Amino acid sequence: MSFSVRQSGAMQEIPLAATADVSAAHRLVLHRKSDWALMSCRAEQGSDTIWINKVGTFGLSPASFWWSRLYGIIGRVVTRCLLQHAFYHFAYVDDVHPTFYGKRMFINFLVWLILQDLIGVPFAYHKFKGKTLARKARFVVSVRKFAEFLGRLGFVSRVVYWIKPHLAPLYAWSAAASKSHVAKMPDTVILTLLYLEATLKDINFKVAPGRQREETGHLFHTDAKCADGYVVLGGWDSSQDLSVAPWFSIVVKPADAPYLFDEDGKSQWASASAELLATLAALWIFGHLKESSSQRRLPVAIAGATDNQSNEKLLRKQSTTKWPLMLINMQLSHLLRKACLRLSLTWKPRDENKLADALTNQDFSSFSSEHRLDVSFSELPLELLNQLWSSKSDFDASRKALQSASSFQPRVPKRKREGTPW
Repeated sequence: MSFSVRQSGAMQEIPLAATADVSAAHRLVLHRKSDWALMSCRAEQGSDTIWINKVGTFGLSPASFWWSRLYGIIGRVVTRCLLQHAFYHFAYVDDVHPTFYGKRMFINFLVWLILQDLIGVPFAYHKFKGKTLARKARFVVSVRKFAEFLGRLGFVSRVVYWIKPHLAPLYAWSAAASKSHVAKMPDTVILTLLYLEATLKDINFKVAPGRQREETGHLFHTDAKCADGYVVLGGWDSSQDLSVAPWFSIVVKPADAPYLFDEDGKSQWASASAELLATLAALWIFGHLKESSSQRRLPVAIAGATDNQSNEKLLRKQSTTKWPLMLINMQLSHLLRKACLRLSLTWKPRDENKLADALTNQDFSSFSSEHRLDVSFSELPLELLNQLWSSKSDFDASRKALQSASSFQPRVPKRKREGTPW
């Protein structure tokens, strides 16, 4: 057994290990008639009835001896049929532990099982266990337990509110997987779990049950313009007089933020994501994201292109599974948590937000050039967003594979409720 464990480490492969139990194995070995007298007994002293063991019992040493010889023949036959394929099977009394390697390990396991069944080995299938084991894996969980874990995190997020945006990729992957799937977690899910683990370990959270301190008025206005080949993020500090108000206007190219553009370089489809990114930029540029120990609620006005109110509703729901809005929301939640800040977005029609709209159109006539905050897009704190975006292709491929596999799952009809007079 230890050799097979060392072998898997030397081969640097993930083995398939199984545990099988032979049903009623102690009654399968027949004893010779000449040995019956050696294994006879009385149930009561003075009784005229003598009980004779005609079949093997593991409490008697001959039984294990003959059982080993019997299963040894079966094991050699199965080994010969599998030819040169790498596998081991270890038999300990009535327990059999096979281990398979290589690309054909699942097929070889089925062949091994069919051969045993053809020979007549009566396995107790309700005791069957099997799994693939990887020593270097950080997360080895069943889909069912993962769903239960998400449910508990959902209750926790009602109090620890910053967790909810980070549950979006976990919900998306869990919804695509069925209970029978065996798959590697995509990097996006792993990165999210690692982020939650590190944050919960490093920081102690205290959530006040009372009402948070709320800033009065709108502290800044933002807007975003999505066009072919570029996106413009604009905003100004509306807490000060317009003549001295700080403002910014950032032009974003596909090389800066590929998640805002499609293959043709168009960005009009990502208006909600761009507007939320403009809000994040304004929070950081105007100094609202400094780390703090006091909880605040900050009202902000944003412009919604074509009456787009999605970001205001997003901040109320605190979660979305749409790319790239999900990643930007997670990055914003991360920064708000460090600043002990809660954000209230208020939608503003375009005619009430003309100044921010002018900044996205490169019209700076209403503002003083001396108070422009010249910031490049690369300076924005988007480390978590960039890290998650790099794993998007792996996440999409994994979810698509799970969804296609789910389409072949047999559907079990729900049991109809029995009608009662009540």
